[in-house]
Amino acid sequence: VNIEGLAVDGGRIFFGFRGPSLEGRGFIISAAIEGMFGMNPLDAKVQALALGPSTGIRDLARVDGGLLVLAGAVNNQDVTPAVYLWKPASNALKKLGDLGGTPPGAKAETLLVLEQQPQHYRVLVMYDGRDNGQPTEYWLPRE
Repeated sequence: VNIEGLAVDGGRIFFGFRGPSLEGRGFIISAAIEGMFGMNPLDAKVQALALGPSTGIRDLARVDGGLLVLAGAVNNQDVTPAVYLWKPASNALKKLGDLGGTPPGAKAETLLVLEQQPQHYRVLVMYDGRDNGQPTEYWLPRE
């Protein structure tokens, strides 16, 4: 088990797991913040996201209406990184796009939302195994 993504939204904290990936699904566990840091119930929930074979969650980022999920290889598999929009309330998952031009041998590690425009998200992705993380900007369509 390897936690790589973390985001807070609506009184809950979400943990994205790089691994395991089971039957093409990656996993998010969420808990009530008040339950983690107080005397209230933890109210833990597990969500399985259909990300594809050998694909886990590399990072999470909160946006209006949900969380962006940076998906990529669990380990060293040949998986093209992608970004999804996930809506925790409905468990709806939509692929916003593959991250084309990923350098050979690089693993997408970090997702930072730079801007939310009516038609697009502007995000910065950094890569493990590349000089200075090779920060790369992407424009992703919104729903």
